[in-house]
Amino acid sequence: MEHWSSLAKAERRRDILAAIEHHDRGWAEPDAALSVDPVTATICDFVAVPADVRQSVWPRSVAALAPAPWAAALVAHHAVTVYDRCRQDAAWHDFFPAMTALRDEHLARAAAPQSLGPWTIRLTGAQVQVTPNPFATACLMAVSSVH
Repeated sequence: MEHWSSLAKAERRRDILAAIEHHDRGWAEPDAALSVDPVTATICDFVAVPADVRQSVWPRSVAALAPAPWAAALVAHHAVTVYDRCRQDAAWHDFFPAMTALRDEHLARAAAPQSLGPWTIRLTGAQVQVTPNPFATACLMAVSSVH
């Protein structure tokens, strides 16, 4: 992905690459304790392990990326979209609201004020606010896309 031309100039390239690199971190525990299918006696891959195992992976993957909140939110959103086909399955009932809440929590953290020297930079709606104002007059900049 580092060499994908469409990603070369992406605004959040570093976060996207971090999400790609670390989105499977939550699998370390299940991989260390392999699941065996009782019928076939074969090792279950990531598609065949029980739903509760698949669901438990994602909060750990998101937590591992907590220092990079936008990457964490991206991984939480990935989990929601990857398993969308399971929405009607009762075993997945609690998964979607939990992952959506994690995504939203990390998105809110990603939009938190940033500091640069003596300035605080904050995204408010479609405007970037810098305080204290480094300009002689108010300077408004439209933001086309936040996420």
